[in-house]
Amino acid sequence: MRLFFLLALLTVAGTGCGQQPQWRFIGTIQDHNIPLGDTTITARLTVYNDTLFPFFLHLHHNEATADSTLHQYLGEQGGAVLMLLNNRQRNLSFTLSGKRFLADPNRIFTDSGTRQSLQLLSVYDSASASALKDFATQVLALIPNSIPLIAVHNNTDKAYSILSYTANGALAKDAALVYRNPSMDADDFVLTTHEGLFQYLKSNRINAVLQHNTLAGDDGSLSIVLGRKGHFYINIEAEHGHGKTQRALINQVAAFVRQHLSAME
Repeated sequence: MRLFFLLALLTVAGTGCGQQPQWRFIGTIQDHNIPLGDTTITARLTVYNDTLFPFFLHLHHNEATADSTLHQYLGEQGGAVLMLLNNRQRNLSFTLSGKRFLADPNRIFTDSGTRQSLQLLSVYDSASASALKDFATQVLALIPNSIPLIAVHNNTDKAYSILSYTANGALAKDAALVYRNPSMDADDFVLTTHEGLFQYLKSNRINAVLQHNTLAGDDGSLSIVLGRKGHFYINIEAEHGHGKTQRALINQVAAFVRQHLSAME
């Protein structure tokens, strides 16, 4: 059933099985070296076809499926991605005054999230929290605020999935609406702050979550920050190794975003 669904999704998205990718564009790289305590983290902006649209974000450097799949899409279709270069590690590791700290880069965009992340992964103190806040501010400054932001992530089998948002799931209160296609792997789904995109995905039988921007818990993630500001945010999740499905989801989301902005012009 899941294989059938994947074939159908790839057909709808315009990517046939066995089709060789045709890269039309070469990316132009701009590296931004951002201080984090006594450490420096590089935020790499890669622009294909001289356009920032659609704009993608890749925060977890160890999520290789999202990395390769997204760059293939951008090489064929154009757009841009901001990626944190972090030695292929998920968490940020930095030193400050001789102490070493760890933090999840997608949990540092609010004070509460920063505290939770430091306490979970290392130890919290005001100086390390301040360093992360400054770092997060500089990352946000590199993201256009006038167009939708599309984040790409990978997860592990039977951990974080669309089931996390269904009834009795750990994140059930964070969701305003949930659509699950039982023929699709629960690890592959899209979370968004935009109801129009949610309904579009549902109509195409794609696993989707509409975030509840008022009730969702503050974990410091970008979805929370941007959702509360009314920004159009999208997170494309896929299990590690599910590159074909993630590519199909990217195709679908990018197509909707292009149509959405064209309708607004």
